[in-house]
Amino acid sequence: MEMQEARKISPEELEYIFKFCKKKDIEFVDLRMELVDHLASRVEAIWEEKPELSFRDAFHKVYKSFGIFGLSTLVDEHSKLVTKKYWRHTKEEFKHWLKPPQIFATVLFMVLCYFSLKAVPVLSSFIWAIIYASASATFIYMFVKTKSLSKRMSGEKSMLLASSRYYWWFLYYLLILPGQSQFAADVTFNFSPAPMLSEGGMIFTSMFFCFALIFSVANLKMLALAEEQVGVLNERVSFYRV
Repeated sequence: MEMQEARKISPEELEYIFKFCKKKDIEFVDLRMELVDHLASRVEAIWEEKPELSFRDAFHKVYKSFGIFGLSTLVDEHSKLVTKKYWRHTKEEFKHWLKPPQIFATVLFMVLCYFSLKAVPVLSSFIWAIIYASASATFIYMFVKTKSLSKRMSGEKSMLLASSRYYWWFLYYLLILPGQSQFAADVTFNFSPAPMLSEGGMIFTSMFFCFALIFSVANLKMLALAEEQVGVLNERVSFYRV
């Protein structure tokens, strides 16, 4: 007696799962595709035991197995995964600049910045202006680039494309919010610190300037990686669309 061939998910059924996951707020397409593969394999596992079940019945059974919260638990896990992925990339960039031989360039940059401030104290306003301007320009570039890449993916988002939102929080908490606090405390609001910095202020400014540059570079590199992924993701997404 010939063994019955195992029932497999059809392209139309994959597309159904893909659209279903999108409706359930799995916004990142790369994570959504992983979830589609996971759900499809579970449907096929059910068919191994009950091949007579329709796709909708088998899929409904799989979905019910997630309990009253449905896929929301997975969505939360995915959000944490995105955050971890982002900070892992950022940490790797900082590690790159804090180990030999790159650390010599990092230290040299901070030392030059420090002695420049010591020799010409008024440079503090100029340096902080550069920090604000470069951070703002980086965010605007990332925002525009992210929108452009998202259009190339038919409006879809990837985990790496989400990096601009994290950069925005850096911009807000470390640059904009302190300015807002100063404005609330003092009517004479000024974006830059006082020209005459203390010894600690010069050290902090030098270190923060270096930190801001490395952080911006890390985000721009992630955006470049996202751009490289666009073609691959588009090809994979087309597999889930009939």
